[in-house]
Amino acid sequence: MMNYTNSTIYPNVTNIAFHIIINIEGILGLVLNCIYLTVVARNRKLRNPSVLIFAQLAIANIINSIVSPMFTLLFLLKSVSLFTQWKILCYFKLALTVSDVGGNLLFLTLLTVDRLVILRFSAFYKKYINNRNIKTIILFCWILIVIRITRMLSQATIEPHT
Repeated sequence: MMNYTNSTIYPNVTNIAFHIIINIEGILGLVLNCIYLTVVARNRKLRNPSVLIFAQLAIANIINSIVSPMFTLLFLLKSVSLFTQWKILCYFKLALTVSDVGGNLLFLTLLTVDRLVILRFSAFYKKYINNRNIKTIILFCWILIVIRITRMLSQATIEPHT
C-alpha cells in the first residue's frame, strides 16, 4: 500500500486539481453574474433597491472571478517563486481575498437589512428605502472595501523577500 502523505506527487496533484475546480467555478460564476448584470441593465423595471444590492454582489464576484485565475495561472506555471520573492503579490492576493469576503458580507448584510425593513416596517419602506439612498449606502460600502484593500497593501513592500 502506497503512503501518500510522504509523496511529493500527491500534494501537487491535489493543489492543481483544487485550483482547476476553483477556476471552473469562477468562470461559471463570471458568466452567470455577467448575464444577471446584463438583464438588470436592460430592464428598467428591475431597478429596485434589492436588485441594486444583488448587482453589487455580482460585481464583487466578477472582480474576484477575474483576478483569481491570474494567481492560479502563476501557480500552475511554476511561478510560485514570485510569491516568495515579492511580498507585494502575497499582500495583494490576501487583500483581494479579504476584501471579497468582507465586501460580500457587507452587501449580504445590507440585503438582510433591506429584507427586514420590508417585512417588519413595510409602511416605512418606500419612504426611507429608495434607489438614491441605497446607491449612497452602496457607494459607502465600496469606499470601505477600497480603504480595506489600501490599508492591507500599505503594509507591503516591493523589496525582495529574504
